[in-house]
Amino acid sequence: MKKNKIYSILAAALLFGAAPALTSCEDLLEKPSFTADDLDFVFSDEDKAELYVKGCYRALVFSELWRPFIDPGVTVISEDAIDGGRPRSANFAYDPILPATATTVYSQSYKTIESCNVALKRLAGLHETAKLKALKAEVTFIRAFAYNELIRFYGDVPAAFSPISEQQDQSWYPKRTSRDEIYDRIIGEMQDCVDDLPWFSESNYGSAPERLTRQAAKGILARICLYAGGYSLRWDIETNDASSLHFDRRPDEARVKELYEIADAALAEVIGKGENSLITQGRDGMSPYHTLFYNYCQRNFGVSSQEMMWQIAQLGESTNSDFGIYNGQPGCTGGTFGTRKTLQVKLPTYYLSFDPADIRRDVICANYSITYLKDADNFDGTNCATTFSSIMPGKYRIQWCQAPQAAAKRNVDVPLLRYADILLMYAETQNY
Repeated sequence: MKKNKIYSILAAALLFGAAPALTSCEDLLEKPSFTADDLDFVFSDEDKAELYVKGCYRALVFSELWRPFIDPGVTVISEDAIDGGRPRSANFAYDPILPATATTVYSQSYKTIESCNVALKRLAGLHETAKLKALKAEVTFIRAFAYNELIRFYGDVPAAFSPISEQQDQSWYPKRTSRDEIYDRIIGEMQDCVDDLPWFSESNYGSAPERLTRQAAKGILARICLYAGGYSLRWDIETNDASSLHFDRRPDEARVKELYEIADAALAEVIGKGENSLITQGRDGMSPYHTLFYNYCQRNFGVSSQEMMWQIAQLGESTNSDFGIYNGQPGCTGGTFGTRKTLQVKLPTYYLSFDPADIRRDVICANYSITYLKDADNFDGTNCATTFSSIMPGKYRIQWCQAPQAAAKRNVDVPLLRYADILLMYAETQNY
């Protein structure tokens, strides 16, 4: 009834030209939408801003990182031919002219960087609290991670540290920025805010380390420092002269030493904190290494988070990726797991490089296929031996995954940092 009365007033106003009355009605009816998603609404308080920050994780990893670029020389992508595009790089048939190069790394990394630039700009307008500082630190590390991915693939790349809409010197063709300059900036930013993040034990993130904590951030800081201080292909970015291409560290040795010292101190703090460690005790008859990956696939993060320090969430209809398919798919014929071909195989030379007593081999390598034999009543699943040409990745095998186990619903988080990485990097910094 009230709606009819309002509509009648509006109709009368329009019919008789009563402008003042119409303006009054517009003021009455124009209320903010409860579903508004503009930036002012999103960054109107900490809780809504936190949802935006969580969304910045979404484009950090994607299938291009585990399909064409997965362990060249160790893993071979088993597809019909390398001419199809995606498998070319993994098979050392890289062609920069083809559109099937690392284009997603480029576009998605800059998408993440722009999201982070917007977040940092907008978060600066909110009242500063411990939680807000932690959100800023999360975004800073996500942006640094994205820049490191770009530099790993492309070397020197264009750099932007403010939202595109606010850049006064916008150009459709920005110039490359020296990787050393980018590294120095993002490392300085990470150093400034890393202690604003909570230790995992002090966070309220639950059992899964799917967001950056202080120990994970210190590990990522160390990793990026080692990239920045390490060797890479370099060239003159002003001339792009092919004759300037060379393999070397950055020229200032004092800075290289400083980068190793930053990494060493960060790693030593994580180790000294004692919150993380290698899993050294097996469960239910499994070896410690088997225990880690079985429980990780089962999403028993209360067990695996002792060693797994940062992982990208993949549980849900819209977030599941094909990571589990390409990295854990023994060949199957019928039955519970359907009929699936091998998408990636381990080279026989890799499999045979293990000592037969090495407990890691039969976790890393699934040296069997799954065949279902039909009897009078049902299908009986049987693991069968396979050939050296069909040894598959095994850490995330389908039988270990939490149901549902359909192709697009493997529910396997993407691991980005383990405590083993911390120890290996610390050995490198100490050796330096």
